Amino acid sequence: MSPTPQTNNPWNVATDLVIQLLVKAASIDSEIVRKYIETPPDPDLGDIASTVSFLLAKELKKSPAAIATEIAQSLEKEAKKEPMLDRVETKGPYINFFFDSGEFARLVVSAIVKLDDRYGMFGS
Repeated sequence: MSPTPQTNNPWNVATDLVIQLLVKAASIDSEIVRKYIETPPDPDLGDIASTVSFLLAKELKKSPAAIATEIAQSLEKEAKKEPMLDRVETKGPYINFFFDSGEFARLVVSAIVKLDDRYGMFGS
């Protein structure tokens, strides 16, 4: 399921991976999932978090925390197949994704090598 890097921005590649996993686990359209992705205020809470459980709470008539736990459990097997992910955890209604620092660094270095002196420029 690893996304093909269609962008030269490593953060976008990692975010797209998280979105793909959530789409599969929660059966929600990717553009909707994208709206429920955020960067946690504290690195101890992950590299990327999702609040998609809030969206599903009313529809499923369950607490957001229970939904987050269910989604995280369904993500476990798929997440283990992804070298980019170190782990997935929940904290209340939040689903927190932690990237493997070595894999993320590899992605960054690959982008730097590919783009050379254009790396980091707007639109790269």
